[in-house]
Amino acid sequence: MLTSLYAGVSGIKNLQKKLDVLGNNIANINTIGYKRSRITFADSFNQISKSGKLGTGLTKTQTLFNQGMLEATGNITDLAIQGNSFFVLNDGGNQVYSRDGGFHFDANRNLVNNTGMHAKGWMADNLGQITVSETLENIQIDTNMTSSPIATQNLRLSGNLSTANTATSSVWDLGEPLELSSNAAVTTLDANTNLEDIEQFSSDFANGPIILDLTGSTLPDGSIPNTTSITLNSTDTIEELTNQLETIFAGTSVSLTGSNQLEIKDNNPGESHLSISIAGSSYINSNQSVDGIDSSSVSASAVIYDSLGEAHNLVFKFTPTSTDTWNWEVETPGNANVVSGGSGTVQFDSNGNLVGNSFTFNNVDDTTLTINDGQNDISLNIDVNGHNGISGLSANGSMSTLSVFEQDGRATGIFENMFVENTGKVVAQFSNGDTRTIAQLAMATFK
Repeated sequence: MLTSLYAGVSGIKNLQKKLDVLGNNIANINTIGYKRSRITFADSFNQISKSGKLGTGLTKTQTLFNQGMLEATGNITDLAIQGNSFFVLNDGGNQVYSRDGGFHFDANRNLVNNTGMHAKGWMADNLGQITVSETLENIQIDTNMTSSPIATQNLRLSGNLSTANTATSSVWDLGEPLELSSNAAVTTLDANTNLEDIEQFSSDFANGPIILDLTGSTLPDGSIPNTTSITLNSTDTIEELTNQLETIFAGTSVSLTGSNQLEIKDNNPGESHLSISIAGSSYINSNQSVDGIDSSSVSASAVIYDSLGEAHNLVFKFTPTSTDTWNWEVETPGNANVVSGGSGTVQFDSNGNLVGNSFTFNNVDDTTLTINDGQNDISLNIDVNGHNGISGLSANGSMSTLSVFEQDGRATGIFENMFVENTGKVVAQFSNGDTRTIAQLAMATFK
């Protein structure tokens, strides 16, 4: 009777212990780094156990080291472990281990947990190099650390130079397109056709030669033509007319277009003072169809740094001389001065692609841009070719996107922030964009 009661009581006691473990798991559901436990029981049979007693027995309480869920907190010093390792901590001289990654920096800038235990690891040297050894150190941040300046040595230009910035020439149309008269002696109209065979001229020759009065006209440079009249005979050809116009309007080209239009074009692109006034013919009259426009520059600014980290401004200015050739120059709006290599040319093919090795300096002896910051010279390599998926220079009809994509100098940087990589490296961030490894967290694994 007593034996049977003992067997039942043992089961109740063991169930109570199981409930205790389950309750502990529930109580720690929000505890950082907590690992749940379970109780395992010995086999229960209606027979005497190995201990000589009836009932059930506990084998052990197991801690289950299954990987838990990771949750972002927004705190850069809240860490979590992916795997089976432990953080190494210092508790008053004793080395302890924990999976709780809730850290913060104390008043002395030591990385500690919520109970004040110091996180252990290895500190880096001034170059960011870590030496792993058996001796562990406290992880401490020096918020007064700085990042050394670096003088700029290389500049990379990228983007498009819009051909819309190219200068255009003034164009004048002289009357409507020419047509053969009904009684013309030829069937094809070209430069060798006589004017009397042209419908627009034939009626004007009824009273003899045509005299064109050019009074009031000006040349592209603003001066007045030496000759202000042209006499046309019926047997003169279109070519003879265009030659006479070219002689009078020096600096222009006169031609018969594919649509049989007489056209005068300024040979020099840009804004023109050309003015054409023609009287004496019922056909020929002047009409400016295209206004000449001067070329406009495309600019991009850059900030470079000297060896002391002082910033200097540069402006790269590109100006087209034609659709495929551009002049470039460098301006220094600040206290720096261009010493050499401050101008040159660059060429593009018919598709707007950069011609290889066509970015040149006006002085053939120059290979770099050299400026003086007021004390020392700074030599700069200029790269206009594309690299690593970033395009170089181009020149086509799309909008201008010229930029100084990259320069390798930097100012002096002050400590701004830090973060921890997934390898346990503690990395400092500086105001100049530099990063440096400053420590390595130690991790312990038990086998």
